Amino acid sequence: MLIFLLSLHQAIGRFCSGFSCASILELIDINSCIYQVGDTFELSICIDEFYSYCSPNKNNTQCTLPPITTDVNISYPGEPCFYDRSCQDSICVNSICQGLDANMECDTTNQCNPGLYCNITCQPLSGIGAPCLNNQGQFDDSICLYNLLCHQGVCTEIFSFDAGSLVDECDNNISLLCKSGYCIPDLSGDNICVGIYPTNGSLPKKCSNNGDCVINDPVLSYTTTCDCGYNTNSDAFCGLGPGDKYFVDMIDLYKIWLNSKNVTNCNTKRRLEKSCYEFYGGNELAINLTYYSLLYSNYAGVQENDKCVKEIYMSDYWNAYEDFISQPVPEKKKSSAVILVLASLFYMI
Repeated sequence: MLIFLLSLHQAIGRFCSGFSCASILELIDINSCIYQVGDTFELSICIDEFYSYCSPNKNNTQCTLPPITTDVNISYPGEPCFYDRSCQDSICVNSICQGLDANMECDTTNQCNPGLYCNITCQPLSGIGAPCLNNQGQFDDSICLYNLLCHQGVCTEIFSFDAGSLVDECDNNISLLCKSGYCIPDLSGDNICVGIYPTNGSLPKKCSNNGDCVINDPVLSYTTTCDCGYNTNSDAFCGLGPGDKYFVDMIDLYKIWLNSKNVTNCNTKRRLEKSCYEFYGGNELAINLTYYSLLYSNYAGVQENDKCVKEIYMSDYWNAYEDFISQPVPEKKKSSAVILVLASLFYMI
């Protein structure tokens, strides 16, 4: 049976701006790095020793001092530190933030050591089938073990829901309860899991509206979004679908990480944070997961970038890309073989 759903957004015509390096800025103001000319943004890389930062805006912008970074309250219990000030609700002991142990009084889960959540006192995480309502009566994933999520108030196994199943949350079309990892809203506003089917046509796929971005699903009729890119020709591109390789690779890495022993070294609220898997996941998993996550969330934006766009708007992705391609060849060509190696290293026994 074919079920028709609305596109993820209305399939309307897409008008996009152009972005490119241009020497015109040198004639306007040597300190300018973004200058709008009609529907095009002319860009220039900041080269001053001090005023070296260009804020990624979509309006006229000048080079400024780089943002000030802080080392205050940046790490949760279980994460690395140099000073007490780096630890949020904890102290730095032997270069690791140490929080509250089991049965110690707490105000928030942020204070508790890895493997614990706050319920007046720090308590062990709950297993499959256990309730996961916090003190405010809200569903709370952080109450559940690391390879579980809270669904309808009950700790539930990740990646266990078939296509067509309802899920509570669907964030950027991702639900780690779905077997595919991918979810969409249906006509009634509910979030449902979908099967592992790719975008119709080769990627990257240029588009003028969402109707160009159909997923080859034999059961559901839906599209991904047609999103504007950051390129000279003002082109838009389809987002990634549940069966597209880069999304599948990203989900495979999340499966490995969340079913690993090493994730249990992190505060339960930080299980999906880069700071956690970067320190405990190992170099290969951290590089690959960072790369695929940024590629998925910025897929349209990183297509056909010139050097100024790479520097000003998409530097996080292109830095991750450089780390990714700089790995030894067998790792760079990540495939199911690499995933099996990672799994053998990290899966719980």
